[in-house]
Amino acid sequence: MKRMLMVLVGLALIPLWGCDLSTTPTTTGTTTTNTYDYSDFGQDHILDSDTQLLMPEVTYYVYYYGINCTHCREIKSRVLGIAAALTQDTLYFVTVASTADIGPGAGVTKTPTLLKIVNGAVVGHYEGESEIMPILEGLH
Repeated sequence: MKRMLMVLVGLALIPLWGCDLSTTPTTTGTTTTNTYDYSDFGQDHILDSDTQLLMPEVTYYVYYYGINCTHCREIKSRVLGIAAALTQDTLYFVTVASTADIGPGAGVTKTPTLLKIVNGAVVGHYEGESEIMPILEGLH
């Protein structure tokens, strides 16, 4: 009986251990599901790795993602929803299939990664959902 009670308590706690509170919808006006795809932001993709730190804006962000990256797919809808709503800040995208897709000086070693660039220099480096989403949610 005692063993069965311990098993039931353990099973009841499993959902608590697996919850990621950072996936809670925010009040930025974006939703957790939308119909956007990366192709909808084709004009915002940087295709030449040598220009990732040389875009014309003084301050901008670059989001590095992998098509087959599980973590990138998990936050894709929210990232693209935020990107679609931007009116002041600039967000560029880089599709990473290999290290050749990462520009010199970017320092990106995994996806997803978000960089903040000011005057051609990396001033912010954010990896993973827990670091990236609060930054993106603060953009306008």
